Amino acid sequence: MSDAQWSRTTYRDQARAQADARSADRWSDTDVNYALGLVHTREWKRLLNANPMLRFGARSVAQDASGQIAVSSLDSGSGDSQERFYRVLDVAQDTVTYDEVSFRDVPTATVEPAANVMRAWYRIGDVLQCLPSESGATMTVWVNHTPTPIDRLAGDDSVAEFPRDYELLIAYEAAAWLLMKGGAESDAAKDLQQMAEQIRQDMLADLARQSIQPMQMRYGDRRWEWGG
Repeated sequence: MSDAQWSRTTYRDQARAQADARSADRWSDTDVNYALGLVHTREWKRLLNANPMLRFGARSVAQDASGQIAVSSLDSGSGDSQERFYRVLDVAQDTVTYDEVSFRDVPTATVEPAANVMRAWYRIGDVLQCLPSESGATMTVWVNHTPTPIDRLAGDDSVAEFPRDYELLIAYEAAAWLLMKGGAESDAAKDLQQMAEQIRQDMLADLARQSIQPMQMRYGDRRWEWGG
């Protein structure tokens, strides 16, 4: 997904305009950038919760000696082209898909003979644990990811990725955060948040669905686990 339209300067000017005025010096550029970056990342996580496939990619990684994969290895890119890991979509080795399980259900699985262990994975701390443990085994991990936050872009002319037509949402929310600093203008901040919420609901309604087909309930397992 690449609908980037606004530069960091544009976002910062809009946030200041909503909070006070474009030339207002109540907040430093750094403070405004930080508020924009926080809001930008939060909104992308909301989008990925509504539609996990908006930004996704495959990572080819290897199990270490303990059968683990570092979560940090699921990031990709650098600078303005970062893909910052958010959630695991699926895990596979070659054509074999691994099931997600809970550590509490298989606490001794890493010390059991490999033949008695299911093909599965769970997250514990900063790693994914694969079952069975196969040192050096190449795995494919599909993940979704968030883009480089506005405050971490290379420069003010860099463009932040966000769905087209909804950029003002970030400006409204960032302005609200700035106005709530110290609680001096909480009423004005609430008004901005209400406007942001109206835009957010439209955005999520537009992007949560991938087609006009009706949404269907489905089980959490896979049909081939039942033989068809």
